[in-house]
Amino acid sequence: MLKVKSIAGHKLVPDVKDFMLEVLWEGFEDIESSWEPLQKLMHECPAVVKNYVEGAKTASEGDALRKAMKRARAKN
Repeated sequence: MLKVKSIAGHKLVPDVKDFMLEVLWEGFEDIESSWEPLQKLMHECPAVVKNYVEGAKTASEGDALRKAMKRARAKN
């Protein structure tokens, strides 16, 4: 199983009204990052997601990401 090194960014996918997070993987170059659904990452590595969200650049970004985290927890 791949291990998450860190989360480098996020984007909102309007079609599904949810976030995708850019994941950097242990043992891989940063150029080999991938976009993964927030819901999946909340299941696999919730602490990494929480740390990323706590470091959100703006309050509105943080609020939107926290709401998405709550939705992901409710679905799991």
